[in-house]
Amino acid sequence: FALYNTTLMNHNSSARLATNGNLAFGGMMTFINTITGEPTWVPGPVTSSVLVSPSYTTGVGGVVLTADITADAGRTVTAAEYFTDTLGTPGSGIPIAVTAAQQVAVSVPIAQATLDTWPSGYPIFYVRGQDDLGNWGVPGAAVLNLDRVGPDSNTLNLSRDPTNGTVAVTLRGTGDDRWNGRGDVLDARYTLAGVTTPMTLNRVDLPIVEISALISTSVLSTLPEGLYPITVESQDELGNWGAPGLITLTLDTTGPDAPVVTLT
Repeated sequence: FALYNTTLMNHNSSARLATNGNLAFGGMMTFINTITGEPTWVPGPVTSSVLVSPSYTTGVGGVVLTADITADAGRTVTAAEYFTDTLGTPGSGIPIAVTAAQQVAVSVPIAQATLDTWPSGYPIFYVRGQDDLGNWGVPGAAVLNLDRVGPDSNTLNLSRDPTNGTVAVTLRGTGDDRWNGRGDVLDARYTLAGVTTPMTLNRVDLPIVEISALISTSVLSTLPEGLYPITVESQDELGNWGAPGLITLTLDTTGPDAPVVTLT
């Protein structure tokens, strides 16, 4: 659950440093993470600093899941486990090897071959530990942004259309990755009559940007009269090209016929 300051004022500062030296969430936003399936509180080890790295990836090279597990004073962590997406009953997860100690740092590699079987999305990893009394602790969680889908290319328009080719035509649209991984859009291109041409982005630091190109008269003059589909594609920062958007250019170089002439 996201809790945020509705005035949208970001008062984050270096004074809000977490104990590990990393900058913590400031005045603008924080989160409450709730986990179902835990009927009662048990005095098991505490799992913290759950991370999956890299957290934004296509899956190439795999990822590594890490966490810190700390038992109560006088107790030791003797076992650990993790789950993906669905949290199961204690002891039913995938085991993680640990060396018994009051505090342990666990690291689990998730192979690319495993990630290749998963769809794009936001899989959740849950990690929890068990102490030497057999108590399982409350799990910690981390989310992976697994992105293999590129940005949408939409809101396409042509100015002017129809055209006779004596004036350049401006192609505009939007590269939008907000629903496909939310990566920054870094590139775009269009294809007309089998020729692919780069497009211009108004900026390269957002998941939604304006994309544009000028189709010159030198290009239009080589085309015979007709209807020309133009496909537009955008690319995110992971190198994913999205599904093409489509718009049709009407090239009209012939004046209207006068089939009936009457002399009175």
